[in-house]
Amino acid sequence: MNLFFSSSYPAVLKVNGLYICTLNDGVFNYSCDNFNINKPPFIEICPLAPCENYICFFPDSSYINNPSSSVVVADLKGGYHFKFNKSYSGGEFAVINQTRLSDGLVTVFNENGKKISIETPYDFYIENLYFDFTLVNFYRPEYYNGKLLFIEFCGDNKCVAVYNLCDKIRPIFMRQVADFSIDDGFITTENYLDIAKHSVQTTWQFDGENFTVKDKVVSCDKDFNRINFCDKVIPYAFLESYLVGGEYKDYLCESIKENTTALSSYLGDFIGVMPPPPFRDINDVGVIYPVKKNYYQVSYFKFSVENGLILNLKKLDE
Repeated sequence: MNLFFSSSYPAVLKVNGLYICTLNDGVFNYSCDNFNINKPPFIEICPLAPCENYICFFPDSSYINNPSSSVVVADLKGGYHFKFNKSYSGGEFAVINQTRLSDGLVTVFNENGKKISIETPYDFYIENLYFDFTLVNFYRPEYYNGKLLFIEFCGDNKCVAVYNLCDKIRPIFMRQVADFSIDDGFITTENYLDIAKHSVQTTWQFDGENFTVKDKVVSCDKDFNRINFCDKVIPYAFLESYLVGGEYKDYLCESIKENTTALSSYLGDFIGVMPPPPFRDINDVGVIYPVKKNYYQVSYFKFSVENGLILNLKKLDE
């Protein structure tokens, strides 16, 4: 059994009380030849960064299916990957930004972690914010009858959140974006760090309860050309293009193009793609599926590719 570990902050990894390595950048592969999920080793994560918490656990089936809030687990079908995210806890009380509305008060503050509170005459809402930011801006456009509050969180990345301020306050939108606009409707731009460097501009429409996609424009880097890639890269480029709604059919032979409905059902609702771990065949392509909060599973596909076109794809037995 292979256990993989990575961390978004510097930390010491210990197994059964013994120092194994220091996690910082990259992924560490710990080979556990006698792994028994009913009697797993004792894992300790000792943070070397301020405001992070000591983590310890036995990677048994109970923990793997319900990991800690700052731990993400991926079942690799022959191993597990444990990713330790920042907890965003700690820090003294401080108001980051506050604005008074005509009918309420919005405060973004730090109190053992970053939080947002929204007060109106009808409701009070508070939420933990599990990402980094240093600047906050508030917007309340009139064309949604003043019922929607847009909040821009700026740091190393930008995040936009939208809250419905009707009788009961509720969040209806939150995602990381490269940019967004509310000048003429709600438009977001997302840039992806994939092979084609996709950029997706989405126009959203509000149905009174939630936002749905009205229009989407997908583009690639101006220097991207799929004919420059060898056949081994084609499955990854295809899956990434499919995921963002790009021109994925350009990677398919005619017989598969004619049956894209079945292809959609076959691939399912995946959220990412990855190269195979060391214990898999080098030609297997890993596809990542969400199962529940902080828990993912990887399925593997075999692709037949010739002259830059996918002739067949097969989901491998688990």
